[in-house]
Amino acid sequence: MLDKTYFYPESGRQPSDTGIIDGFKVYKVYEENDVIYHVVDKCVKIT
Repeated sequence: MLDKTYFYPESGRQPSDTGIIDGFKVYKVYEENDVIYHVVDKCVKIT
């Protein structure tokens, strides 16, 4: 889980940013109920 992000979430007609976080490819970023979600290419184990 992240407490901050440099990725801009999808908004209206503007697509979200994409890129890489710690080796994980970020395909999509979206915001729902004031929480920002990053969709990545692999399962992430959260501990």
